[in-house]
Amino acid sequence: MVHFVQIMGCSQMLWRPVHPAVGTVHDLGLLVRPAEAAMFKPLDHLLLHLSYRGLTRLDAIMAISDFTRQTVIERLHIPAERVFRIYLGIDSERFKRVPDARRQLQSRYSLPGEPSDCYLLYVGSELPRKNLATLLRALSLLPPSVRLLKVGSAGGDRFRAETERHLTELGLVGRVTFVDHVPESDLPLFYSSADCYVCASFLEGFGLPVLEAMACGVPIVCADAAALPEIAGDAALLAPPHDARAFAAAIQTLLADPALGAALAARGRRRAAAFSWERTARDVRSLYEHLVQRAAPLRQSP
Repeated sequence: MVHFVQIMGCSQMLWRPVHPAVGTVHDLGLLVRPAEAAMFKPLDHLLLHLSYRGLTRLDAIMAISDFTRQTVIERLHIPAERVFRIYLGIDSERFKRVPDARRQLQSRYSLPGEPSDCYLLYVGSELPRKNLATLLRALSLLPPSVRLLKVGSAGGDRFRAETERHLTELGLVGRVTFVDHVPESDLPLFYSSADCYVCASFLEGFGLPVLEAMACGVPIVCADAAALPEIAGDAALLAPPHDARAFAAAIQTLLADPALGAALAARGRRRAAAFSWERTARDVRSLYEHLVQRAAPLRQSP
């Protein structure tokens, strides 16, 4: 049994196939977002093309959401019976509500602003598919007391430069705080300090930060795109990823209604509890057993 844990590398199936073989697909990237093609060099495109071809020769594909599973079936024309949805999980012992989080975060990271300010949180890169531009435009439509805390590296200097350009054009310099490098052990502190977690991504194959925020009891406003509605379920307010006004309205609605925020947070904690790494491991093992049993008669044939 060979398991390719990402798409890159599946090209091995073209010249040195092994069976049974399974591969994990998080998303199909350029096949879904061709507008990002200019980000990659010709060699990158060739390697990705070969990896996609190799992917079609696997015995099974593990897709991390129903959205990704359907995308694989439709875009790569792989029979549905070879594509299995297996959700990712979350460490519920690590990702849970941290008491007195805002004070601890302020003490540890010296965040700007007043104690009465509202903090929106986004965890992730600034790649085009993450659509930080819509969040920034939405922020510009909200009161000055609403701030954005952005955690995680930009993903490249050119993407941070684009973000800074938006900040200047929208008059948001000083209202967005960047914390590029955060130990994973501190992430629950950031989530628990936020009044709202926001995500406007065009493409998420799963949306792990959304799930982590839900586990920490943070209400969510996210895009009604890709796998985000599937993962967030009824624990989020949704908005079109291109519509900054809709995002701003959803955020304002949530911040102005503590009862709504508490209800979303409670739903989020319940929903996040259903996603465990133990369940993921059981499902992966079941897939392995299925493939090995199916291959056994072939190995025994003369």
